[in-house]
Order: sequence, then C-alpha cells, then structure tokens
Amino acid sequence: DAVDVGDATQTSYYASGCTDLTNAYGYISGGWISAAIDIIERYAFASSADGADVGDLEIAGGQTGNASSATHGYDFGQGQSPATDIIQKFAFAASSDASDIANLTINKYGSNGLSSTTHGYSCGGDDSGGGSGAFNTVDKFAMASDADATDVGDLTQAAGFMGPTGTQY
Repeated sequence: DAVDVGDATQTSYYASGCTDLTNAYGYISGGWISAAIDIIERYAFASSADGADVGDLEIAGGQTGNASSATHGYDFGQGQSPATDIIQKFAFAASSDASDIANLTINKYGSNGLSSTTHGYSCGGDDSGGGSGAFNTVDKFAMASDADATDVGDLTQAAGFMGPTGTQY
C-alpha cells in the first residue's frame, strides 16, 4: 500500500513530473487550479517531507509531456488555449526558472513524455478537447543542443490526451 509522505505546495490537476536520478529528487511542474499555473516543485525521495517551490515555468500550463536528462528537466506542449509547441528546460542543480529553449514539430498537449540518456520524446498528443484532434507524431529532441524537435516516426494509431505520463531513463 502507498503511504502519505508529504504534500505538494498546491492542490492542482494535470501537473507533470520528471526525475533527478543523481540527487534523488522528483519534480512536479505546471498544472491547473482555476487557471494554468507555472510552479516547478521539488521533493526528496529519501525523506518524508513536503514539496518545495524551486522555480517557475516560463509558460504556465498543464497536460504537458516531461522528460529528464541527468542535469535538467524538460516540460513541453502546454495544454492551454491554444496548445503550444514550446519545449522548456530547467536545471536540477539550482532552484531556477525554466527557459523556452526549442519547439516541437506541432502545437499539442497531453503527449506522453519519454527520456533516453541523450534525447527527449513527445509521443502522440492532442490539439483540442476530448481527443478529437489526436496526433500520431513521435517527436525527438537532443538534450545536449537545445535544438528544435524532429518528427522521427508515427504511433500505429493517433492517441491524444496521453499525458502527463511517461518514463525517465
């Protein structure tokens, strides 16, 4: 059974998450309350403690995809009206705000975010409410270069509103 070990700084929905494996921290970014929020929050895996606000997204939003490198968290495809193609990056080493560093190939939200040790991936997503504008696109971006994503393939079926979920390397 799960055990309650702490609380987030805010109660929100459609927030996203990523992982700093080196320092054993989890991150929550963005989400919705009555409007889009921009908070980047960190919590320690090794202790029972509440999360701490450590920075802000440059573009507030929820229903984003997330990815992690060894040193940074990435938040992409904000679910706001309209959906965006923005890739934001924030450093794990210091409490800092995110920066807009690149773009996905299309405007979308609700994509599944995945990480390898060198690249982030945005799979599927949506451009409207309810999955009617679902995409099959798989975007890939290099974490070392802060360059725009490229379309590297397609899902076998268009799938919208997949996030915020995913895996970290």
